Amino acid sequence: MATKEQNKRHYWKHRERLLANQKAYYQKNIDKRRAYARNYTAKNPDKRLHCRLRSEFGITLQQFQDMIVAQQNRCAICWHEMSPACVDHDHETGEIRGLLCYSCNAGIGMLKDDPQLFRAAITYVS
Repeated sequence: MATKEQNKRHYWKHRERLLANQKAYYQKNIDKRRAYARNYTAKNPDKRLHCRLRSEFGITLQQFQDMIVAQQNRCAICWHEMSPACVDHDHETGEIRGLLCYSCNAGIGMLKDDPQLFRAAITYVS
């Protein structure tokens, strides 16, 4: 039986060939892989959301769901029902400010989280 060290040496010795074979397999079976990914995502929607929340915002699915309940499934800005709920965070610090509806989150994004642009927009629409 090969040891971990032997496997590592074999990989590095034959790395180019192994990567080429892997790439060829993936390209040959692209439809099969995409179908598998779609099927997995359909069967495990919470798992995909949990992974995204963990990697992007450092929170669990349970924490996200608790935030939705705390905000009564309402946007922190316009108080319309959220579907889907978007995590609003400070892009510099990463601190989560709350949950927003898609429209409010997009609006804040378009104004680049810049309070001066918000004030200018308020002046403009007033």
